[in-house]
Amino acid sequence: VTATCLPFKTEFHGVVPGHPLLKLLKNSAGENVEFRLPDGDRGVVSIICGSSKLSLPFEEEYVFEFPHLFGDIIKELKQDFVDALELCSRVVADSGLSTWLGGVVFDFQERLTIYSVGPSRNCICIHELDGYGSNKGCRIILPVAFCKLALSAVKMFGVEGCKLAVKDQYAIIYFSNDAAVLGRAISGDKLPDLAARIDESLEDAGELVPIGLSLRDVFNRAASMWDPEGDCLLTIPDGVLKLRAKGGPG
Repeated sequence: VTATCLPFKTEFHGVVPGHPLLKLLKNSAGENVEFRLPDGDRGVVSIICGSSKLSLPFEEEYVFEFPHLFGDIIKELKQDFVDALELCSRVVADSGLSTWLGGVVFDFQERLTIYSVGPSRNCICIHELDGYGSNKGCRIILPVAFCKLALSAVKMFGVEGCKLAVKDQYAIIYFSNDAAVLGRAISGDKLPDLAARIDESLEDAGELVPIGLSLRDVFNRAASMWDPEGDCLLTIPDGVLKLRAKGGPG
């Protein structure tokens, strides 16, 4: 479940089908959107955007009341949180939150650990962030749809003044202009601590080599041509890193 609150003032509230409304807004070149409720028929709303017009069924009973700022954990967000959220969202398929593999994990301990696992479990993205920890100890899994929605809102409204609130099985990101994005999560209390396991495995990993700009460019070149569903073979013969990737169709 995801929800968005935008700072628009209207004289009515209700529910309309989302897909046809979104299709209208995407295909219209108009900058402003007008909602009209006919006096004689309260079950239909007319939506006008530029030269496009659409009539949709309208239900006056508003099924969701967006909560104000509240939570067991409330943190002011900075750019490092946004960067970590964006990277972790990339490896998760937007296929719904049926299992923890379909979402991004937020583990609030002394530090905040954000991590995600690719659909075939061959890719794990982990970020540990200072300044967002909590002594309450909370681990939740949020759908990647919420994460992508939050990232889109950050691009529109900026990260300054953003706050993250976590309460029970909900997470809400509030923006300084009264916009907000809500996501319903599932509990991650029974998840394995993947971040700790990776830390343990790195203890016996030998020498770790920082990824500099030249190495980053090598990965970028390989990623530009390999098949996303295939594999990239990495070898280090005689101390030289080599990547071999197979291109996709075409």
